[in-house]
Amino acid sequence: MSNIGISNEIHVSNSNSNSNEYEYFGLRILTSVLELGLESPQLLR
Repeated sequence: MSNIGISNEIHVSNSNSNSNEYEYFGLRILTSVLELGLESPQLLR
């Protein structure tokens, strides 16, 4: 399911202005990394 959503978002980014989409993907990547950083210490414990 996630792969389908990513492919759809990439298709939309190609048709829309790329700068806004790049910022959107950048924010998503940053949030996912922050969530992993917060969750990893809990998993190690």
